[in-house]
Amino acid sequence: YLKYISSYWLNKKNKQLSYEVSLNNLKKGMDNGSYRKDINPELLARIFSERIDMIFNGVVFKAGEATFTEVFQQMMNHYILGIVTDKGRSYYLNLQKNLIKWIKLLQYYFFQFFLYCQCSGIYRRDVI
Repeated sequence: YLKYISSYWLNKKNKQLSYEVSLNNLKKGMDNGSYRKDINPELLARIFSERIDMIFNGVVFKAGEATFTEVFQQMMNHYILGIVTDKGRSYYLNLQKNLIKWIKLLQYYFFQFFLYCQCSGIYRRDVI
């Protein structure tokens, strides 16, 4: 019984935090001209916090259907591109390009490190 109460309480707290962070982000973005002025930040923050819960709860997306990264990326693209101005769109698309470059670079160095560890005997398969 306590397990369900604490789970419910944590879920409620996480949703509230997600809502507050989203609301602050939307208001700042509207103030600096990155987000459209005609959006309702309170409503969109509530929708966003529910979307975040949806991708974490495992009810809509079962394991193996899509990776968390795929679902999150599609959700964010849909959400962000729907609320940004031209200025915000340019910034967001540029940020995505740079993130992809960094991710590829990190993957390369991680792979090189893995090979180094494997060749030098630091990595042992029987330990993992």
